[in-house]
Amino acid sequence: AWIFIVLSGLATCLAVLQNLMFQLMNSTPEIQEVINRSDNSEILGFNSARFFLFLFLLLSLSVLLISIGLLKKKNWGRILFSGFLILAMVYFAASIFNLHFSEQTQEIELSELPGFLTYVKWVTSAFYAGLIFIFGKILIRLNSRDVKQSFIN
Repeated sequence: AWIFIVLSGLATCLAVLQNLMFQLMNSTPEIQEVINRSDNSEILGFNSARFFLFLFLLLSLSVLLISIGLLKKKNWGRILFSGFLILAMVYFAASIFNLHFSEQTQEIELSELPGFLTYVKWVTSAFYAGLIFIFGKILIRLNSRDVKQSFIN
């Protein structure tokens, strides 16, 4: 639990600073003028960046709170942390699938540096597979009978 508390605490601090920086940078009159003159696709990108920065803040804060619940041996912390691990594993599996079967990835491979991109794809896939394995082991341990009993008592 401590590892996840430290990592999610750092991620939360980073997310707060990113959101603050984004708001401060885009609150100047010059930037507001550019936004007002922009077409819809540029504004959509701007709003998407704001949305994803806020989503990252919510996710990191959620993981921090869930990790604290896990440390305090709260059963809700164990259940929510298990759900977080499942979501992360699905995300990593989908990322591996996307890396190998996405049309955009295949188009890039046909252009420049095909050998290098293949190497990056396989290293990234191996990293994600390792994370899936580690998260799976943690998930199995969290849902074992003895760990469940320690959270219930």
